[in-house]
Amino acid sequence: MGWEKDDPTISDRLRIAQRGFYKNSYGPTKCRWKVLNWQKKQYAELQVQLRKFLDDDVPRIEKVLVNAGPPPFM
Repeated sequence: MGWEKDDPTISDRLRIAQRGFYKNSYGPTKCRWKVLNWQKKQYAELQVQLRKFLDDDVPRIEKVLVNAGPPPFM
């Protein structure tokens, strides 16, 4: 990683890897496997960030909003 011009998204990497798994007669190459593994790593890192957001940030924001005394939500 780090050699790409733009930082590829998880979807970009998955799409690249998929091209090597489907509709070819020789199967995935080592490069395709490497891209898939990069995608898995990138996804795992995103899961950690998302879990922190859901477990820490959302409850904290909710508490701030409740303490501010918002009008009832219908």
